[in-house]
Amino acid sequence: MFSMALEPASRRQPSAMTKAYPTWSLVFGDMPIATIVQDDADFPTLFGTYTLTEGAERSAEGAERTAEGERIHAYIAMSIRVFPLYEEGRDDEAADEEEAFMDLIESEQWALIDAEGQRRSILIPVFSPGGRVNWRWAP
Repeated sequence: MFSMALEPASRRQPSAMTKAYPTWSLVFGDMPIATIVQDDADFPTLFGTYTLTEGAERSAEGAERTAEGERIHAYIAMSIRVFPLYEEGRDDEAADEEEAFMDLIESEQWALIDAEGQRRSILIPVFSPGGRVNWRWAP
C-alpha cells in the first residue's frame, strides 16, 4: 500500500548543511490546503512543516463547506492518525485505513505552488504528528 514513511518525519531534523529551502502553497486542484515550509530533503522525499489554510474546506466564495474539502481534511486527520502505525510496523492496519481515500491517493490534482506562482505536481502528501509533512514530486 501507499507509504512514504521511509524515515519517521516526526523524528527528522533539518539537514546539518545550511540550505535555504522554499515555502510552498499546497493545493488540491485550485483549492488551497496548507502552507508548507520545506526544511529537508532526502531524494526522492522532501520534508517540512505545514499550516492548514483557514477555511480551505470551504467553497471559493467561502460561504459553505464543500464535500471535497471536508474529504481532504478527513484524509489529513487519517494520515496523522495512521503515521505511527507505519513506525510500529503495522502497515496492514494503516493500509486498511488508507483504502477509503484511494481516490485522493491516486489523484493527480495535488500540487505545490512556489513564491513565483510556478505550480509543480506532487504525489499525495503524507501528514504526520507534530505538524510534519513529506511528499514526492510527481513523475
